[in-house]
Formats: sequence, structure tokens, C-alpha cells
Amino acid sequence: MSALAIDSQRTQRDAANGRELLTAAEIVNEPTIRGEIARLLVPTMHVRADDVRFTFETDDADVLNTSVQGTGDARYEIQPLGSVAGARIPVTVRQWTGGQAGARRNVTVLPQVRVNAAVLTRDVPSDSTLNAADMESRETWLEPSQAAMAISTVQAVGNVLVRGMKAGESLRANSLRRDALVKRGDITMVRCLVGGVVISMQAEARADGPEGQTIEFRKPGERESFTATVTGRSEAVIDLSKK
Repeated sequence: MSALAIDSQRTQRDAANGRELLTAAEIVNEPTIRGEIARLLVPTMHVRADDVRFTFETDDADVLNTSVQGTGDARYEIQPLGSVAGARIPVTVRQWTGGQAGARRNVTVLPQVRVNAAVLTRDVPSDSTLNAADMESRETWLEPSQAAMAISTVQAVGNVLVRGMKAGESLRANSLRRDALVKRGDITMVRCLVGGVVISMQAEARADGPEGQTIEFRKPGERESFTATVTGRSEAVIDLSKK
């Protein structure tokens, strides 16, 4: 595929390993395709530009360095092809000139988000109750999906590990045992949200579920089951407007 026009004023920062690693804050004001990608992705990731960084392939530098200013009637369409929560974000860049579609290239962006995560300072066996001496808060760069699961030391203290973990491992929400607020067989109040209306009904839980987990329920006397999200002790909700 043909490369887009190049306006290269940037040196390749990490040519040794074929990649350049940049915080969004460094490039978000650039008048380049690289800057446009940052301006597009950062708001959708719901983080500050200082707290997200992107790795680009230096093989894509000809596209990334392309100026989006002073290019006559050329315009550039930039479209992510995958979830911004993924470990890799493929992005399509297409050039339009005079209303006609021109060259198109795919580039790859590897995002990371900065979080202050709880990291174990010693090996801790499963079923242990965590205390402050077991961990420390450490600034860590993680893939977006992992960053969303990271927890702080305050959130971790007093909770029980579901599996043994080694010193240096970061704690995640799913590392901790959560109490089931709804247990299998419980008759639960399920609230159905339909537009601006709330309809309540009772249903039997078909599994144990902590807060925030989606499990199966079945109305008494019926064979069909449905899923709802646990919101409290013997309470759940299903948002039918999103179905």
C-alpha cells in the first residue's frame, strides 16, 4: 500500500527495538497523524494525557509524521478498528484529496495507563487476610484492561486472597474473595429498568453472586431463566433498555 505524504521533522526515538514510546501529553498537541491519534484516543480512555502512553512501530513513522496542517485540500480519516481497552489498537489512516479516497494505511498503537497499584512485598498464601505490611503502593504502567482491575492498598487491606501470590505481583480486583450477597436458592428482589419505568419481581438465584456480578435467576414456577446483576443483599437489577 502506498505511504502517505511525509513531513518528517522527528527523529525515531527508539530505533534500536523498532518502537517509540511516548506519553500522550508529549504528542497530543502535535500537528501530525501521531498527534491526531492521541487526540482521538485519550478522551475515549477517560484518563489524563499525562497518565497514558502509546508505543508506536517505527516502521509506521512515515505515516505518523505526516503533517495535518498546510496539506492543501488533503484530509485524513483516522478510525480505530478495535476496542481502546485492548492491548493493541489497530488504527486505519486514510487520505482524502478533493473528495476522493486515496492512500490508506494501518498502524498499530500499544496503549498503557499509569496507576498506583497495590504490589505484594512478600509471598502470601491463598486464603490469607492481607494487612498493610504485605504490600506497598507502586506506580505501574498497565494495559487498559489490567489498569481497570488494579486496586489500591486501601482497597486490599483486610480482604482475603483467593489464590497464593508471589512478592512483586500486582493485586487485582479478582485476586480478592468477595462475599456473596446473593446465594443459590435465595428469593431475590429483581428490579427491571425499562426506559423510565422500574418493574420489580421476585426470582430465585441459580448461583452465588457478589456485588457487581451477573448471575442467572428464575421466576418461581417458570422454566426459563434470565440474567441480572447483583446490587445488594438479596437484590439485583436488569436493565432491559440495554438489551
